[in-house]
Amino acid sequence: NRIGPDAPTRDANWNVMDNKNWIMDHIVNNKGTLNYCVRWDSTEKLSKSVASKFQAMLERQYAAWNHWLIGYDCWPYNEIKINIVGFAVKEASLLEWKDDSLGTITVGDLDSDGVPQCDQSCYRFYDNGAGSWSDTSSCKGKPFDISLWPKQGLEGGFGYDWGQE
Repeated sequence: NRIGPDAPTRDANWNVMDNKNWIMDHIVNNKGTLNYCVRWDSTEKLSKSVASKFQAMLERQYAAWNHWLIGYDCWPYNEIKINIVGFAVKEASLLEWKDDSLGTITVGDLDSDGVPQCDQSCYRFYDNGAGSWSDTSSCKGKPFDISLWPKQGLEGGFGYDWGQE
């Protein structure tokens, strides 16, 4: 429950082990796979050639991270498979393509801040209150575990169990 072996409990105990919705939980639940949905938060048009590079970028990121886990404390995965299963945009005109060849496209579904969000019926997460994984049976595409949120004007990046911004 602590961050680092020498961290005083009073300073670092955020009950992180009680939350079962971390990336590692998704990887184990999905047997070494993570599904991403991309939230395109920009007024610039996204080309299909750029969009098609997101998966390889994430695969490189996870391969570099997983390199340190292979063989450690019974970590069972030599590779983490990444799938881009959808894109969310404010308007269809922000995508260069119209078909689902890169995943399901969600248009005009905005969160409370006006940011495009992927179909929430497809969001697969561990519901700590219910003690089980969310029901994605009404998802019309493929469920996603985490979102990639390229944001126009963001100078850095951050994330949580919901995704990477």
